Amino acid sequence: EKFKAMAEGMAKGLGSRASSKLKEISIDNILTQADVIKAKLRQKTINDANKLKKLLAPEILDRKIELEVRDQMITVRILQSGSFSAGSADLKPGFMPVAKRIKEALGEIGGAITVSGHTDNQPLGSGGQYRSNWELSGSRAFSVIHALLKGKDLAEHRFVLTGHAETRPLADNKDAKGRSRNRRVEIVIDQ
Repeated sequence: EKFKAMAEGMAKGLGSRASSKLKEISIDNILTQADVIKAKLRQKTINDANKLKKLLAPEILDRKIELEVRDQMITVRILQSGSFSAGSADLKPGFMPVAKRIKEALGEIGGAITVSGHTDNQPLGSGGQYRSNWELSGSRAFSVIHALLKGKDLAEHRFVLTGHAETRPLADNKDAKGRSRNRRVEIVIDQ
């Protein structure tokens, strides 16, 4: 009712008469239509996630990659065990075919892409290549972006790089299993 009154007031102020169609539209109808649109978009996200699941099935079974869908966001979680050596941001040669499959899938899936690096809470030894977990997490994210953008098949403007160090753990850093789970790179497709 408030929406109708506001629209009629604006129409009068602009010198036109109130629309009879406006009186037929209810707020419930608007909300129902919005829910239908949201459900269609959510289904598209689920369909895109299923494409990725099929494409990455071997790595998901080997627990080198995890896939998660939340609202209209798909997260491809690349765990360190399948992609990087400890303390390194260089992708393992065995991961390159996986990166190629992810790249091909991203070409068919719309949305903005954020690639974020994460580490555990263990400090890096002095004299190493990286000064901190911040630098290591950002470098790992950069390595993944570099692999995905190789060949210029994907539009660079879709990508954002972030490094989170140990600030967003998935598991408790108190034991080796938790720390292992926290060392990862996430590719988040926001649709």
